[in-house]
Amino acid sequence: MKKEIYINGRIIGAEGDFSQKEAMVTGDGKFLFFGKNEEAEKFADESSSIINLNGKFVAPKFYDAHLHLIEGGLSLERLDLSNVRSKKEFQEKLYCFSKKNEDDWIIGMNWTEKNFRGEVPEKSWVDKVLPDRPVILYRMDLHTALLNSRALEIAGIDENFRPPDDGKIERIEGETTGIVKDAALFYVNKFIPEPSLNRKLSALKKGIEEAEKFGLAGVQEMLFDIRNLEVYKKLCEERFRDNFHISISIPIEKVNDFADKDLRLCNNVKIVGVKGFADGSLGAKTAWFFKPYKDDSGNFGLQTGALKSGSLLKNAIIADKMGLQISIHAIGDRAVNEALNIYEKVRDENPDSSIAHRIEHAQHVLPEDIKRFRELNITASMQPYHLYYDKTQIVKLRGEEEFENSFPVKKFIEQNVTVAFGTDFPVVGLNPLKGIKLITGGYKEEIGNVGSITIEEAVKCYSENPAKTMVPDIDAKLKIGNKAEFIEFVL
Repeated sequence: MKKEIYINGRIIGAEGDFSQKEAMVTGDGKFLFFGKNEEAEKFADESSSIINLNGKFVAPKFYDAHLHLIEGGLSLERLDLSNVRSKKEFQEKLYCFSKKNEDDWIIGMNWTEKNFRGEVPEKSWVDKVLPDRPVILYRMDLHTALLNSRALEIAGIDENFRPPDDGKIERIEGETTGIVKDAALFYVNKFIPEPSLNRKLSALKKGIEEAEKFGLAGVQEMLFDIRNLEVYKKLCEERFRDNFHISISIPIEKVNDFADKDLRLCNNVKIVGVKGFADGSLGAKTAWFFKPYKDDSGNFGLQTGALKSGSLLKNAIIADKMGLQISIHAIGDRAVNEALNIYEKVRDENPDSSIAHRIEHAQHVLPEDIKRFRELNITASMQPYHLYYDKTQIVKLRGEEEFENSFPVKKFIEQNVTVAFGTDFPVVGLNPLKGIKLITGGYKEEIGNVGSITIEEAVKCYSENPAKTMVPDIDAKLKIGNKAEFIEFVL
């Protein structure tokens, strides 16, 4: 047996132990040993290879606990505004993209007012460049978008249009600015021509390839559109990357449609849960809080219609009885509190259930609610790299003190709450190392004081923990006898 002996490394996750080992040995494609350099070197013979890791980290393959893979793949084909820093550059990129794009609608992604010194783009920015083609440009949180006048006209949005209760249309002196939020945005999305099945399938494949590039072995897809299940079925038929694991959470309002259906689409793609919403987003000022926004004293954010009407609770109880994992989007502290209240009622209805349900984002949490996560066995599904972009908004809209208490990853871990990391791709890119670097203190100059965790804890939150919550039959550990799959990285 030809053996590979790795020495001088920082190996995390061996045998489920997230302390560091300095050496490991593989052979015949399997792990044989983890431990100290001198012990590993005893495995050497004439055919062995000795690989000096020179202080590199070695970890299990990563899993992303929360993303939108089809939308992410499509975003790779769309106008990327993430690095645009001025109105002029914004208009130039938009114009140049429109010349190369023949789709009916021009679709762009990832702008943030942070890049425009706090100024929010408005429809006049777009109308000057493209007055006749409909344009929709999504803010990075996907809860806000900018429409030009032609897109507003197609959607029938004028000064008399009333948005749904859990949506907003920005107006100044009665005139729409082009900014739509949450349920109003979901309404607009219905007017955008649906990409073909083959185009979505191509986008899905691109998303998987992008994920694999960054060492991901699996993801949890938070499905926006139930029709996209057909894309996943097609992926299964083609057996594309059939060792890449995909767990799917369907929209919670569709739960009754799946009562008697086979939830396993193929060996590596399975419906495991449902996803619902309790509030909106911080950037849209629709995340729901107990205290109002600093610059808008009458605005506490928005609870969703499903939460307000009670349908979110009703469908959560149904999902739990079906054995499905529940994921509730909740960013503001009031939304998180209400989501926990729902889970208490779900437990009361079905006390024998052992499903580890989740709260997605859990960005602002009351101190007394942190222990409720543990008591109710709720996973905090979080996206650490969001903090890089959200700091300015949190300080501006909520205050410095609330920023220092936001993203309470460290407090969750101290309270033995399971934390699973993800990216919310395409909100941010798929690279887990950016999130790991941030949450272990690597961006102190950019974000200042934040509750950092250790590299070992961060790796666990990006490997074993999400794998456990997404695909319980997958062993994500570096373990003697397991297939020798791992990643090497530096921070």
